[in-house]
Formats: sequence, C-alpha cells, structure tokens
Amino acid sequence: MKFRNWEWDEERQQHRAYCPECHVGFPAWAGTCPVCKVRLREEAPPDPPPPGAGLSYGELIAFVERQGGVLTIPLRTEDVIRAKKRSFPYLGRGYAWAASIRGDIGGHPVALRTREVGLHKAAGFPYRGYGFAWARSLAGHVAGNPATLTASRVEMRKEWGFPYFGYGFAWVQTMHGQCGDRLRVRFAAADVATEKTGHFPGFGFGYAWAAAGELIVEVRG
Repeated sequence: MKFRNWEWDEERQQHRAYCPECHVGFPAWAGTCPVCKVRLREEAPPDPPPPGAGLSYGELIAFVERQGGVLTIPLRTEDVIRAKKRSFPYLGRGYAWAASIRGDIGGHPVALRTREVGLHKAAGFPYRGYGFAWARSLAGHVAGNPATLTASRVEMRKEWGFPYFGYGFAWVQTMHGQCGDRLRVRFAAADVATEKTGHFPGFGFGYAWAAAGELIVEVRG
C-alpha cells in the first residue's frame, strides 16, 4: 500500500538536519542521529566521490542508446543500518534502511548510498510502539557519473504480538531522479527483507529494507 499520511508526514520530513559522523540526513525533529547518537547539524555533507574509473557521460549515453534507450541494472543492498529506541512504558520502535546498494554496467560499478532517511513513529493500544524508516534520497555514481534519486513511493506495514509487542515495517518501493541532464533514473524494489525482535517485558522492534531492486536508466527524449 502507499504510505498512509504521506503528505502530512512528508511535510514533517522537509526540514532536514545531518549527522556529522555518518553524514546521513534525518528529519530535524529527530534531534540526534538514531545510529551515532550525536546531535544533528544543519550543514549538508559533501557528495560522495566516484568509486573509481568509469565511463564518460557521452560514453554512458551511447551505451544506454545501444540498449534501445533504456537500460535495466540489477542492484543488491550491501549494507543495512538498524537502530532502535525505547520509550515509557513499553513503546519499542525499530528503524532500518538500506545504507548502500550496488550493481554493475559492463564492468563499471553502480554505487548508491542513502543520503537522507525518512522517519515516522506511531503508537497503538495498549502500549505498542511502531517505528518506520526508509531511504528518502540516494546519491552516488552510475559508471562514474553522479546520480541522485528521491523516494516517490513508500510502503508501510504494522504487526503486533502479545502482550505489548509492536512491529513497524517501512521501505522505499520506488524512487525517481536523474544522472546528468540527459538521463532519467528510476529505482524499483524487487525484494524486501524484514526482521523483528522483542525485549522483555514488551518492547518490539521491526525492521525492513529493500534488499534488491532494479535501476532503470533512460535517455530523455
């Protein structure tokens, strides 16, 4: 399902702050990085450097054109971040997202990292907490060429268990962006991983992330 309360929640996501240690952005209301536990700052981190030698932009466009103008690249998640938080009395909230995903174009790496994370939290009767996190934006390189993507659809699910275990799951399903001025890029999740853990006496933590997907590169016009 499409993320409920998306418009309301997206408004809360607009004001961003960044972790000075892991260089990931979060909603400013989070206050501190859920992973590094340090105070967030207003300054955005620099863009990631290219992973190594690749194709020139013209060569990349020509490569995509030889595939009929649309190229589909399988991607796999290489690194997953998990964080959790407890609140009185039994509100446990788990957060997870794919930190880095990678693929390959003719021997040249496709490397994307999560630069901004979306966060949402909820509570349900009796004392069940639900945490949701997803990759709100990605930045990296496609065969050495800078690319950025922003979430366009987020999925969210809740589960619960006796007595107070609440599990929230969220992941980015689709993203859209660009690679230079002539290439559009889209990401679509193909496989989603979920985990859940519980801690006495009633704290539940749910985690979900896009474990695999496809990057579609298309020549404009």
